[in-house]
Amino acid sequence: MIAGIIDIGSNTTKAFCYSIENNIITYLTKKEIFAYLMTHNQNGIMSDEGIDILVNAVVQLKEFLKEHHCDAIFAYATSAVRDAENNQLIRERVMAATTLAVDILSEEQEARCDYYSLRYYTNAPEGIGLDLGGGSGQIFTFDAKTVLESVSLPIGILRTKNLIVSGDFPTEAEFKKINCHITEILTQTNQLTKKNHAKLMIMGGTATTLLNVMRALKLVDTEICVIPFELMQKAKELLVAKGKDLLPFLQEHASGREYTTLPGIEVLRTIGKYFSIQSYEIFSNGSREGYLIMKGLLD
Repeated sequence: MIAGIIDIGSNTTKAFCYSIENNIITYLTKKEIFAYLMTHNQNGIMSDEGIDILVNAVVQLKEFLKEHHCDAIFAYATSAVRDAENNQLIRERVMAATTLAVDILSEEQEARCDYYSLRYYTNAPEGIGLDLGGGSGQIFTFDAKTVLESVSLPIGILRTKNLIVSGDFPTEAEFKKINCHITEILTQTNQLTKKNHAKLMIMGGTATTLLNVMRALKLVDTEICVIPFELMQKAKELLVAKGKDLLPFLQEHASGREYTTLPGIEVLRTIGKYFSIQSYEIFSNGSREGYLIMKGLLD
């Protein structure tokens, strides 16, 4: 079976094509559109312009998946659409343009998809995972059988950047504000026990982009997917020190996420400090693979 998924996120809207055979999920190809939907949510309402951008992106991505002969195409949305009070209008507009029924995942469903995906790709008997997107971050602890605790927090990179950073890149004072803001959110949640963890397993575009940047800075080898905690601060310092060369560097190594990479580093550094982690392990998979499992496409 060839399955296609359209993932409507806060920063990007992406299409992924997978082969599913003998309970094995094989990635085939993808296409992504940087729609920045979070920037079109004003006072809890997604603007007409934002809805138009979303619908046009889904139309393009459905055509892309059809070209790859998908037997089934699914579409789901996370924070940007979930948080919009007019999300049913968004669903209707997408349905009218594409005949696709967008599944608006609840926070619990999104965390469960993340868990299924992480468990599929790792044999870790327990741990803590993070799916960090543009609008929100799902943090969850798990054991070999189930999700133990999970919470969706408004700590997404685009959301944080828009809230705190006034220019293209954070100032030192704004880095401190990001740290305080994320720490306050983590401290106030009562859905997650504050506990030390050796490793934080991260999914999402922010994480894979960060790994690309780390490799370009020669802080980790190309084969390495684990980043020691202390290298977060080192990466921030090296990037800030680039001055006028920073934007060209990020355009090459963090295309589409040039202005959210530095805020993302500070968010991840703050989360790591809060849980006293020693390292971050980066995974290229995400909620998409977990969504296929949740839909029952594997035995």
